[in-house]
Amino acid sequence: MLRDRCFGIALGSILVYSATYGVLEYIAFHSPNYNGALKISKYFPNMYFYWAFMLLTAVGITFAFCRNWISAFWSMWLFPVIEDLFFFISLSIHEHHFPFPVSNWYDEAFSITKFIRLGQATMFWPFFPRFYYIFPLIYLFGCLSLLWMRKGR
Repeated sequence: MLRDRCFGIALGSILVYSATYGVLEYIAFHSPNYNGALKISKYFPNMYFYWAFMLLTAVGITFAFCRNWISAFWSMWLFPVIEDLFFFISLSIHEHHFPFPVSNWYDEAFSITKFIRLGQATMFWPFFPRFYYIFPLIYLFGCLSLLWMRKGR
């Protein structure tokens, strides 16, 4: 019962954090009215340090609410998907058009993903990047595995 509650809390907190982060990223860094005041390079030497900081913040917030490291770390599979999705939802609201397919920024940012082309858009509507489907499936597989192991005890 407690673990089920922890998974629910972890899922809820990562959804809220990621959605908020995605909207604020668009407003603070990419909107046409942005003046450059929060330039990332002032605080972080490169984007990898910035993303690591954001993921650790997400883990910390999730852990603070659920007090379960497995739930906190496992929910991180959803962070890049939800954050990116809400960023592009904000962009589409501002520009009044459907934003997908988007540029393949994910494969450009992470050299390891170039080999498996996670950032490439799917060939069917809504033309989301592949990682929008793969990461939630990994999350779901992990949750089901943990539930299956628990029922086997």
